[in-house]
Amino acid sequence: VNGLLGDIDPLANHLVTILSAELQRSAEAMGEARAYGTYFIAKRLISSFGITLINDSLSKLQDNEEQLRDRFTVLLSSYPKFNDNLAIDPAGINELGEMFYLIDEQVLLDPDLLTPIDDFWQQATASMEKFNQFRRGIVLFLERYYAEEEAGMKAKQRTYGVAIGALICVFLYLFIGFYLAVKDSLATLSKAAVQVSKGSLDESVLLETHDELANLASLFDKMRIQLKDRQQELIETTITDALTGVRNRKYFNDSLKQNIARCRKTDQPTSLLLMDIDHFKRVNDTYGHPAGDKCLQLVAACLQKNLSRPDDVIARYGG
Repeated sequence: VNGLLGDIDPLANHLVTILSAELQRSAEAMGEARAYGTYFIAKRLISSFGITLINDSLSKLQDNEEQLRDRFTVLLSSYPKFNDNLAIDPAGINELGEMFYLIDEQVLLDPDLLTPIDDFWQQATASMEKFNQFRRGIVLFLERYYAEEEAGMKAKQRTYGVAIGALICVFLYLFIGFYLAVKDSLATLSKAAVQVSKGSLDESVLLETHDELANLASLFDKMRIQLKDRQQELIETTITDALTGVRNRKYFNDSLKQNIARCRKTDQPTSLLLMDIDHFKRVNDTYGHPAGDKCLQLVAACLQKNLSRPDDVIARYGG
């Protein structure tokens, strides 16, 4: 909604990705571990194959916990708004470890599987519920976050509407007061105001007179240029990857469609290189994410520097 999941809003983008990927996998791993543990305690017997299943499940819990801790460490350090939010308790990640130890102690390390099945089920379910509360906290945060962002957008729209209304009132006053003397000048300015209100900022506003209306036209033209510059800045922000400075995924998708359509029309070939940095996860794990970010920036700068044709484009596809 309103671009809140685009590259222009990385916090929301990160949280939705975590909800649909890491948290979903973690919840599935906890459910799988509870199911295996319940089955083997009920049977009072666990085979070598069962031990393999349990170990695989524990490995998933451990890996998911490490990934979630890494992601939330970055989020908490990068976004103060997220860090100060009381609805999200990162301690919910600990429940993956609690489930790990519960399975380890009451299933793997208990050869007789003497734990009452009801006790095991209640403990496992309690851990899952705490983890789900953590997930719901993120959903509630996103709900409030979207509402605040949308309210801010609507406020900006109202401000813009009031400004346009005030501008129209000024022009109406001038039109009534000086209609006969400055009819053509007012028509020019009115036309320019309508164009600006529609978002057309390319045509300059100039009057070949030497009165106050000429000064007003000059100021209006400066305002048009400023609006155009800001519009261009917004466009650049929308299509530029914030970390590397090259084009982002949105720009890549749009330009690829245009490029293919042009090549089909002209019957000319086009080229696409999809590149990846080898062992990049090892760089992040060894030297930290800031070093990984610097690595991405250096690679992007190297590629950008070696573009040879005006139509060549470097874009960050992701990761």
